[in-house]
Amino acid sequence: MSTIEYQKTQQINAVNALSKNNKQKSLDLLIKFYKDEIPIDEYSHNKEIRASNIDEETERCKRYGFKFDKTRKTRRRIFFGSLIADDSWNAILVHAIESYGLYHSVAFVESNKTTSKDQTDYRDLRFTANSVDLNALQSGLFGPSTKVTVDYYVDKPEKRTGHYIWNGVEHMARELISQRWKDNGMTIHDIGLISDTDEMFSRDFLLAAQSCDVPEFQVENQNCKSPKILAKTIIFESSPECIVKDRKWFHPDMIIGKCVDKIGDSNIHKPGKRAWNGLGPRLRGYGMNRDYSQMLNVTNYPLWTPEDIRLVAGGRMVARTDGLQSGYHLHNFFPTAKAWRNKYASYSHPVQGATQKRLEKIHEDVNLAVNCVLNRPDDPDTPEPNFPARPMRRIKGGITNDFGPMPIAFKSAEFRAARHQELKDMVIRDYLEHMEI
Repeated sequence: MSTIEYQKTQQINAVNALSKNNKQKSLDLLIKFYKDEIPIDEYSHNKEIRASNIDEETERCKRYGFKFDKTRKTRRRIFFGSLIADDSWNAILVHAIESYGLYHSVAFVESNKTTSKDQTDYRDLRFTANSVDLNALQSGLFGPSTKVTVDYYVDKPEKRTGHYIWNGVEHMARELISQRWKDNGMTIHDIGLISDTDEMFSRDFLLAAQSCDVPEFQVENQNCKSPKILAKTIIFESSPECIVKDRKWFHPDMIIGKCVDKIGDSNIHKPGKRAWNGLGPRLRGYGMNRDYSQMLNVTNYPLWTPEDIRLVAGGRMVARTDGLQSGYHLHNFFPTAKAWRNKYASYSHPVQGATQKRLEKIHEDVNLAVNCVLNRPDDPDTPEPNFPARPMRRIKGGITNDFGPMPIAFKSAEFRAARHQELKDMVIRDYLEHMEI
């Protein structure tokens, strides 16, 4: 058996173990798609740009308003980083399929503390040594040569002194990502990519970022004031067929290594002031909301922590030149209503009564999913009192032949139908359990 065949066997064994642990038809169909349809293509092993592919590379760059530098011989490396917790395997696998073989390495961080403001709200670690979940992540799921790690952030109350609990926990957990990137050999010429696991650039855009002449990735001209590339991301709400019409997401976020904390030159890019312990959010006048008014005569701006990359303004959203999306967000693809509810009970801005309310009363995003699977009309123009922020509408008909770019995994109509039916069954069961609430 060749090395490649052995690696593929290890991947299949790992995802088969997932299937046994997760009784979901949609996951079984996604695993089948992964095993049958994901090729080990040239980009998984060959980082050189072949002369025979120049026309293809040029056309891809043009799709995003970039030019192709014909002198470029190798692809930029992409270092991916994300927090991970109760993410669904549907979302993780869709992401792995989309990016297969294109990430140099994947750095996950799991925390034992939720982002809830409740100081005592802890959670059990999921991706522990020798667990089915960790074994699957590290089986070659993201590609045969992609290194996948999970670091653990262990919360202690004394670490949280002087800052909001949820913000501090996320910031300090994400801080581990740039250290892992450094340990994995990241240089100033590589790309750092921060997202949640259910967010992803399209495969087409990842390939463009690796080979095109992207102004933000020109190391010699980058002063790190506004270095990010953001995706124009379409949102799939809980099902591939429930697509948000009126809102586009603005993650994931890419940045060149020159501007990444622990990678770039801190002697040149002097640190600005932060909220606490030399970490935390940037202060006003030192980069918050693009305000550098307290950093007079500065020509090289502060390096960006992973949390900065995630949350600080300072970049541009890149779509295709036809206006279509360059990324996808698989929002709330939970396997159970309990997990769905728990997210809204324990995340950074929790919803009071999220474990008891009827699903459609928890949040406008959940309401859209309920409307979608029960084939109800969209929210009215005048929002209901439960959701005063905005009405939520969906794209009628879900995914169609003329939909435009979509995740590779969504090409499986069987998977899309199974996930949609599971969501419908979940909503109906939950409705019966909460009829009087």
